[in-house]
Amino acid sequence: MGARSSKKSLAIIMPMLFAASYWGMLKLILPILPHFSTIFDVTDHHIHIMISTAFALSGMAGLIWGIMLDRFKPSIMFLVISLCSLATLVAASISITLMVFSIFFISSCILMNFFSIYSRWYSISMFTNQEEIKQSLSLRHSGGYSAAFIAPYLAGLIASSFGWRHVFIIMITWIIVVLCAQLYMQYTCHSDRSAAIKEKEEKPEEKEEEEEKNKKTISRRTYDIITNKSFMVNSIALSCVAIISQGYIVSISFWLTHLYSTPIHSLSFYLLPILIPGIIIPPFFRKISNKYGTQKIAIGCATLFLTAGIIFLIIWLLHLSISWLWVLPGILITICYTGISPILSYRAVHYLPANEIGYASGFISVLSYFAGGLGIFITLSISIHFLFIESIYIMIIALIFIFLLRYEKLI
Repeated sequence: MGARSSKKSLAIIMPMLFAASYWGMLKLILPILPHFSTIFDVTDHHIHIMISTAFALSGMAGLIWGIMLDRFKPSIMFLVISLCSLATLVAASISITLMVFSIFFISSCILMNFFSIYSRWYSISMFTNQEEIKQSLSLRHSGGYSAAFIAPYLAGLIASSFGWRHVFIIMITWIIVVLCAQLYMQYTCHSDRSAAIKEKEEKPEEKEEEEEKNKKTISRRTYDIITNKSFMVNSIALSCVAIISQGYIVSISFWLTHLYSTPIHSLSFYLLPILIPGIIIPPFFRKISNKYGTQKIAIGCATLFLTAGIIFLIIWLLHLSISWLWVLPGILITICYTGISPILSYRAVHYLPANEIGYASGFISVLSYFAGGLGIFITLSISIHFLFIESIYIMIIALIFIFLLRYEKLI
């Protein structure tokens, strides 16, 4: 019994490791990103396009990974993509032009987006208990946010001491660790996992329907998902938070560099307060959910989202010289994203057939990360002298988010 409980606990936290791979990759170069224009002798606009394209394309790749997870053996895919990711990371580290670097960096992000899709698929496919699924979905954010601080923090230290090319050692090492953990789970917990998946997939009343679903074309499956109102409303609501959250986390590095001349090794410390809610809330999400209920959490998240835009406007209007104040809106947005994400992710896929979960997870990723890439581009395109536009932008998206939650009767 003890060994079984230990295996289940390990299985619940595995999505944290998977999600950390992708989130760490996207945030790895944040400390050195504002300096790339000097390193590669290009304009800031080229850098903005590169990072926003990496988010958008890697997010769109989630749809492909979702389809492949439904059709091929996940464990083999995990191994192949891990090895390919290692190769592209090494190539990025030795690139000598921005174009070559962009190709390999974006390729790495696209490949490693698989780990994000796999983490959501793993959470939903491994467990049958609703609360365990939500807890696992929530914990994947804890891993992601932890990596979003640790990766740029280590990158800043390494870049300051040894040069920017060495920062990729961080993700190369991490992928090896995650691959070893996955192989361990595969060979020690395989029977338990198979039983869980079998219990979900082989219900007699669903078997015939699922066999028919497997024969569907990609276009037909996409049509079925996008015409599912509950799935689309919940996914778009989640994307509303993602478009602001991702844009804010990336853009604050540029703001601080230009407004306060913040050094490379200090930028990650500004990210830490923004990311902390995403690290500490997920382990307690189950208790919070049981105590306050879904509706109160949704109302709280909507309130924080709108408040973040108001605070941003106040900071800009007062022209305060305290650089740390810029993290306050980011903290509120992160709390909102961390609190609402497991609720919306679960509601989006809850009524879908088991063999559509991988594809649906990929679709959620496409919407969220494409929104994140779009948010980064929009936010970075706003002139440093007209940042009040950012506050208006945040409040408009917050109002759309609130409307969607009301449509779903969450508030």
